[in-house]
Amino acid sequence: MDFKQSLYFTYDGIDSRDLGIAQISTQSGLYEETVGLNRSILEEKIEGSDATYTFGFNNENREFPLEIYFENGFTDDSLNELKRLLYKGYYKPLVFEDKPHFISYCTPIGEPKLTHTGNGEGYYVVTMRTNSPYIFSPVTQSLVYDCTANNDIQYVEFVNDGSYPILPDLYINKFEDGDFEIINTSDRGISTKFTNLVDGETVYVDGENEIIETDLTQTYRIENFNHNYLTLIAGMNRLAIRGKGSFYLDYQLKF
Repeated sequence: MDFKQSLYFTYDGIDSRDLGIAQISTQSGLYEETVGLNRSILEEKIEGSDATYTFGFNNENREFPLEIYFENGFTDDSLNELKRLLYKGYYKPLVFEDKPHFISYCTPIGEPKLTHTGNGEGYYVVTMRTNSPYIFSPVTQSLVYDCTANNDIQYVEFVNDGSYPILPDLYINKFEDGDFEIINTSDRGISTKFTNLVDGETVYVDGENEIIETDLTQTYRIENFNHNYLTLIAGMNRLAIRGKGSFYLDYQLKF
């Protein structure tokens, strides 16, 4: 989704209005946008056989044109301002005004073009490339799920309103010594489990980057973890909790 119907945007926290620029579309007729993943099949065809063996899919990062109009005309100074906005050292968040809950982390690539009349009127076109195949929601914190009175199994529900599975950041606060386990019964019963945690301990799990941290000094919990990072499928997730404690999630939906 490129949101060509949106006039104004924010890039790296800077509103396009502050630079006197807006997005336009030079397409005639209906808007044409990419909706969904750009993916290819990883496959191999064995010599002498008609069968094709599929190993999975490769999701490509997105590329889209950003067409920028100078509302009050352009000068050398305004062009320099625009270049300072766009050309940063890393991918930056791009948010269109009409869709504030959709974030693309992107940076310019290729050769930008300035189309103009010769008297300071015109538009600037640059190709933006994302660092991911997905568009993201803002970071959101879930409810705190209190399972401190749990003596067997306690069930909680989480709805992933995005289009694709996500790996949230997980924060566990243990109550009483023992194990803590989250079983996603909506995802083949896969278990995310820590053993031998201690009363009052807080464990942080970054599923995307596979990072495990605890607030206990001189303690590492990777050996206490079963290496199944919590995945939340699109739609309803019914989670079965074993062990006493509470937890919450920080997450970004994917579209």
